[in-house]
Amino acid sequence: MHPSDPHFSGEHFRVLYGKLFAGLLQYFGVIWLNEIEDAIQNSFYKALKISQSNNPPANFRNWLFIVAKNDVINQINKQKKSLLSENSQFTNEISFPEEDPRLTLLLYLTTIKSLSSDQLVLFLLKNIFGLSVKEIAGTTLLSEDNVYKNIQRIKQKIKTGFDYESFCNNDVQPSQNRIQDIEEVLYAVFNIGFDTHNPRIESIVNDDLCIDAIALTRLLFAKYKRIETRNLLALFCFHSARLPSKTINGHLVPFFEQDKTLWDHSLIQSGIKYLEKPHVLHKFYIEAIIVSKHMLTEDYDKKHWNEVISLYEMWYRIEGSPFILLNLTYCYYKAEKYAALKNTLQNLESVFSNDNFYYTLLKTEVFDEWSREQKNGKLKEVLRHAEQEFRKKFISDKIKETE
Repeated sequence: MHPSDPHFSGEHFRVLYGKLFAGLLQYFGVIWLNEIEDAIQNSFYKALKISQSNNPPANFRNWLFIVAKNDVINQINKQKKSLLSENSQFTNEISFPEEDPRLTLLLYLTTIKSLSSDQLVLFLLKNIFGLSVKEIAGTTLLSEDNVYKNIQRIKQKIKTGFDYESFCNNDVQPSQNRIQDIEEVLYAVFNIGFDTHNPRIESIVNDDLCIDAIALTRLLFAKYKRIETRNLLALFCFHSARLPSKTINGHLVPFFEQDKTLWDHSLIQSGIKYLEKPHVLHKFYIEAIIVSKHMLTEDYDKKHWNEVISLYEMWYRIEGSPFILLNLTYCYYKAEKYAALKNTLQNLESVFSNDNFYYTLLKTEVFDEWSREQKNGKLKEVLRHAEQEFRKKFISDKIKETE
């Protein structure tokens, strides 16, 4: 990325956020965590200003790292604190790490026993992938205030449990359960990127987040060869194969209305190659099977939907997520299982707000008790809360259908 690039924006800074954070943490130590976060934001601001000039730095990524590093040093000096002896090697010559430092940090943080799995996920989403509090709240169903307060508490735990020497020496032996936590983070990041609601993104997909998630998942699989990671890669391949057909002429196209001839069949084949049945059923495997069945079937008949329902019910027993139940409800509707449909709708009522994009779309399609006027009113409510142009167009088209 170059500052003179017309796509040079805050969203592209997020691609670098985690690399800068991990590199600076390795350079300064966790005691300066808050200063590191501030320095990265300040360096991004300076980069946006310099993008207006006619003399941008040749090595932008390295320039950004040095600016952030110097900012941290200035903050430390202002606090009149001496640098830690373990970091006495600070010089102006240090440059941005050649290798991606994020996986090292991901793995190291899993060894801090005081961090729960949920806390680890929140911190990594914020500080490695640069997601906003609002985005994290959307994917975790926590309030924004709850996310913010949790992240502040997590920082204190990390400062207490961080061993600088072990981190720098890459002396990490995470448990299988903790590697699974990293898989969960990568899964969340890909999903947020694949179906972004960010109004600053002109597409329905944040390519940068998806690419980052896939790249780190490949590194994780190369290091530990876990079947779960392998199936996560399979899932990413299946989803990525559909990207060419997800939007057409500025309009969002739902899965079952997409033109299959536009799908990337080489990625579908890669997904099939990665897919491997685990010894114990795992959600990545089940979801990859569901997506592949939808993509490879010739007929979406009742048999198909009943097979998919069995898979979703299996997945729901493993995880119990309301997002799974949301998809399962749609499958009940397609399979004409109306008693189960009514039951799941009642369960979802207490979870999703009335302005939730997918929940409202589901209800307007499957809820026969609503009149056309009621459906129209609900869709207009969602439209008022929609921030992204793609989604506004999609909802507007749905409103026209009900009028």
